[in-house]
Amino acid sequence: MTVVTLFNIAMELWGVLICIVCAGGVYVGAIRRTRRTYTKVSMQLLCALMLLADVSAWYHNGGRDKLDFYMTRIGNLGEYLINFIFIALFANYIWQTVSGDDMLENVSPHEWRARTSGGAKRNRKNQRSANAQSKPKKPRSKKLDVIYAASALGIVLTIATQFNHMVYYIDSQNYYRRGPLFAIPQILGLVELALIVMLIIENRKNLSRPLFVTSLSFFVLPIVTTIVQILHYGLALQAIAITISIQFTFVVDTIEMNKKIRSQDDAYQKASYEAQHDGLTDLWSKSAGREQIENYFAHMQEGDQAVLIFVDIDDFKQINDTYGHKVGDFWIREVAQTLKRLYRHDDIIVRFGGDEYVALIKNTANERVIESTLDLFRRQLAQASAQYGQDVHCSIGACRVLSGKNVDLNLCLGFADHALYQSKREGKGMYTVVDYDSGKVQAA
Repeated sequence: MTVVTLFNIAMELWGVLICIVCAGGVYVGAIRRTRRTYTKVSMQLLCALMLLADVSAWYHNGGRDKLDFYMTRIGNLGEYLINFIFIALFANYIWQTVSGDDMLENVSPHEWRARTSGGAKRNRKNQRSANAQSKPKKPRSKKLDVIYAASALGIVLTIATQFNHMVYYIDSQNYYRRGPLFAIPQILGLVELALIVMLIIENRKNLSRPLFVTSLSFFVLPIVTTIVQILHYGLALQAIAITISIQFTFVVDTIEMNKKIRSQDDAYQKASYEAQHDGLTDLWSKSAGREQIENYFAHMQEGDQAVLIFVDIDDFKQINDTYGHKVGDFWIREVAQTLKRLYRHDDIIVRFGGDEYVALIKNTANERVIESTLDLFRRQLAQASAQYGQDVHCSIGACRVLSGKNVDLNLCLGFADHALYQSKREGKGMYTVVDYDSGKVQAA
């Protein structure tokens, strides 16, 4: 075995290790495992197989044993076939990248979890269903069809040459020899790479600048080494060039895809939060707050306790008319912040209307606790009113739920609303507490 052969084998075994490690890195490092993720992992593993096939061909080249006879032929056949499959798969990867034809990349986090829940088998079924229901953003390029056809032709030539020795053959001494049409598969490969480059350039607007530059740079080493191998046989340059180039492309692609998905997730989370919260006070919106309270009531058990509080700013229209809407908005925020400071983080506080608030205080219906917190709320609001020289009060109605089984939210809100208007009849800044079950009322 010559020094050149040992060098080729060592380089390609190193390439196999790199491909396997990077395949794992691409799989683990992806925030979402989309079609592009699986394409990249498949290409890494194919690249490793191609290198192993070439290692086998080099190692057994010229051997005299029966095993050498078969492994030399299997190795060379495998390298040629995998090379054409790899190029076709790379073209498909480029098309997925430039066309946006990766449905699971462009979904909300909620939809992503729904599609990929229930185990690996169900995940694959959900992904196939999602892909079947979605459509590519643009018609498939004819260049892609030409690339597939060229790969198919290369595969046919490789299989045919096992019988007619037109591309290569193994001589009687078990050495690899070039055939008269050796350059044809190489030229086919160059044509495919050129078409992929054209595909990238035509769709450069759909690629980020780093990914565009990296995708183009992928072809530099493989094209140079292909030309060198056409002119000179000896070093196994082509396969290792593909191995090196693919790592840079996939690392940048994974980083760019993760950035895009994070940006989409952040935008979705922001939109979801804004849809569920009031923009002025940052409290739960009416619809989202009702849903939260209904869900809490639905899960309460017999013996669980809570209190529903209805708050209304007294004479709010007069505040707006006297001081203006900016001052009115200030007091809407101030009341909201006072409620948030007063109650716990997991209590549900809702902006229920223009100057109305609903708060569900969980796991307590103790009369003294309710009275002390409502008195504290009134004192804090009075301090703020004195600080700004304005007379602002809130009337409050509270409905105590002493046994949480089968609580009707509308009925509970009705009791609290009735208690609120009873407080208003008593005067400004008053509160009234009513029991959900007994109807017992206490005013303060």
